[in-house]
Parts: sequence; structure tokens; C-alpha cells
Amino acid sequence: MTMWIPDLKERSGHRYLAIADAIAEDIAQGRLGPGDRLPPQRDLSHHLSVTVGTVTRAYAEAKRRGLLSGEVGRGTFVRTVEGEGRAFRLGEGDAPANGIDLRLAFPPVGQAEPCLATTLRDIADSGNLTRLLSYNDGLGLPEHRAIIAEWCARAGTNAKPEQVAICNGTQHAISVVLMGFTRPGDTVLTEALTFPLFKVLADKLGLRLQAVAMDDEGLIPDDLDRLCRTHQPTMLYCMSTFHNPTTSTMSDKRRRDVVAVARRYNLSIIEDDIYAPIQDIPPTPLAALAPELVYFIDSASKGMASGLRIGFILAPAGKMDPLRQALNATTWMAAPLTAEVTARWIQNGTAARLIKWQRDEAQARQRIVSNILGKAVRPEWGAGFHSWLRLPEGWDAASFVAEAERRGVRILPADTFAVGRQPIPAAVRIGNGAARSHDQLLQACNILANMLTGRPSENTLSVM
Repeated sequence: MTMWIPDLKERSGHRYLAIADAIAEDIAQGRLGPGDRLPPQRDLSHHLSVTVGTVTRAYAEAKRRGLLSGEVGRGTFVRTVEGEGRAFRLGEGDAPANGIDLRLAFPPVGQAEPCLATTLRDIADSGNLTRLLSYNDGLGLPEHRAIIAEWCARAGTNAKPEQVAICNGTQHAISVVLMGFTRPGDTVLTEALTFPLFKVLADKLGLRLQAVAMDDEGLIPDDLDRLCRTHQPTMLYCMSTFHNPTTSTMSDKRRRDVVAVARRYNLSIIEDDIYAPIQDIPPTPLAALAPELVYFIDSASKGMASGLRIGFILAPAGKMDPLRQALNATTWMAAPLTAEVTARWIQNGTAARLIKWQRDEAQARQRIVSNILGKAVRPEWGAGFHSWLRLPEGWDAASFVAEAERRGVRILPADTFAVGRQPIPAAVRIGNGAARSHDQLLQACNILANMLTGRPSENTLSVM
């Protein structure tokens, strides 16, 4: 490839972070591909009019994020993995020695294990296993779709079984909707901070992401309107309840305003509602306000058990054929056995009991974080398995994350979630649910609290 030179004119802040951010964005947009060699540090410093040390720190920061790899005598190369998505892959030796890894927002297993053992015995004794061992049309067995439709109706939607598609988790559900209703080159909108693997998925599908500005309630309707006028987007992806990563929840008025904009432009919406089931009083979903536009996505992951890998789509009427085709093209169908477990749990009350446990656990972990980190933690509405920590003046997210890792705690910086080139807040996400116990979460929060009282240390700079 020709020599890669990033455009830094619209990037503010430290130059080394601007270069690292440019590397991340160009990988996400396909301008840098796996195996591409980056310019030698001295050459890039000359072209950008920065010091060699600045480029060295930029490359080190990009390596820390999992974007680059270096080979002695050969140079620096783009890794053969998906940039930001690497932050979510854990492997042997990935966590610091005796450290605490809070990068993920997974829920604890909780009480699901004995429930699963009982349910599997009941299924084995049912004498009707053939239907669970055969192919179906891809959308799921009719009895499972009927039960899930009733589940969706409890959230306030007018769900019908023929509008339900069962998938292998939320990520699969999102990919099925995008594959069914977008084409390469289409513009898709999402919040300025969004689920990182949504960015990876959009990139793989050749979609152009545009960021909708946010405030304390989530995406801002006026900016959504502006982007609809200027970009003619195909879809909007958003989290209306307990947003990942910021924890924001749309008010009823905000939901109505978002729907009004979507109707004005006939904009389809993917509503990722996975945190709604564990709220004390779940808000009315966008799907209940605009059923003709919204693809409502929920799953068993946050409330029951993430390992079930059962998600589902409630689609607008008449939109099932593209979803069936996308399901058939990916996994053909979700596993009927895990769908059977989920359906039985919904019917016999196990789901409600597991969800209550997860709700109580999420709230208990949030109290630990808030009690220690105080006002630095963004106010949270409802229950979830992550917190959004705003950093004091003097800290940027990359330096804070590096120093936290040096002290044995792993968290994610705001740029992991950022879309486009808008200013990135000085903030980090803490995965409360990833801690093995309350004591471990308490220990990690005390480490972070001690850091908040100080400034970036020389040790921080040395690891960048």
C-alpha cells in the first residue's frame, strides 16, 4: 500500500492519542487492513511535523488497544483481528497477574445452573425430543415463537407469533436485521457512543456509520432529524434503556420525540432492549410506540443466562422473509434445545425468578461502585452490569486505563465506544458484572478511587 498518512486537522487533544484514534478509525473504515505495514516512526513524524517520541507513544497506544503488532526488523503492522472488538476477547494470560478484569458487562451466572439441570432432566423425560433435533424453517418452532411473543407483549408491544424470529443471541439478532434490510454503502445511524461490536459488524457489512449526538437521556432528536435530512439513512440502531456504555435511559417524552423523527423520514429502528427486563419498571419500548418501524431485540442474556445464546426479534408486520433469509444464510436457525429451555423458563416462572435475582445483584453492584466512586460515576437510571466513570481534569481515558492496568484493574476507555470524529469524553466503562464477587469489585473500585484523587503519574507515561 502507499504510505499511510492520517488526517489530524479535526482532531484535538494529545497528538499521540489523535494518531492512535486515526489508526483505529481507519481500520474500522477499511482504509487500513489486516497485515498492512505502518510507516516507520521517523518517516511519519516528519510527515506530521511531530516528534519521533509522539509517534512512538501513538504506536504503543494502538498496540495496547490490540490494533497493531510489531516485529523486530520488519516494522509495525495492523493486527489480523477487528480493532476495538479485541477488547472483548479474553484468553489465557490476557489479564494482568493477580488482576481484576472489568472490561466486560456480562452478568454473573447467578442461580441459573441448578435451574438448567432441572430443566434438562424435564426435557429428557418429556419423550418428545425429535422436534428439538430437527431443522425448522429458521425463524424458530411455532410454539417457541408463541411463548416469546407473549413475553414481548408484557413489555407493552402488540406482539404476534408470526412477527417473531429466534436468533443465537443479541449480536446475531442485530446482524440478521442489518443483513436483511441494508446493503453495502448504506448509512446507518447510532448513538455517538455505542456497542463496540456493532461498529465491527457495520464495518464487515460495508455500512457507513454516522453518530447521533447524545445528552443525559441518550440520542438527541434534533440531531437525529439533521442527520436524516443530510444523509438519508437506512436505519437507526439505539439502546433506549440503560444505554451501553453511558447508562442513560430515554424519558417517555424523548421516546416520543425520537419516534416522531423516525416517522417523518420513514426511518427503521433497531431497538436493542436487552436491559429492560431487569428494570423495576421497564419503560415503554419504542416498538410499542412505532410498531411499523421498530425491530425490537431482546434476549435471555442479561436476565436469565448469557450462555443460552437465545435472542429474538419482534419485527414489523410483513417483514419476516428478509429475516428468514438472513437466518438461513448465517446459522439456518437458533438451536431448538436452548430455545426450549428459554421457553420453559418463561412459562414456569423460572425466568421471572432469575431476572429478579439479576436485578437485585445489578443494583447491589451499582451501590458498591457509587458508594466508593461517588459523583464521578454518572447517575444511573435503573439496573445494569456496567457503570460510566467520568474522569477529573488532568486525566484522559487512555492514560487512566493504562494506569489502572498497571495497578491491576482492566477497564475500557470511552474511545472503544466512539463513532466518528466527535469529541470523545474523558470517561471509562466499568464492567460491574465481570467481578467474581462483591469483594473483588470493592477492591477494584478502591484502586480507581485512589487514582481519581491524583494526576497521571510518570509511570503512566512510561507504559504508553
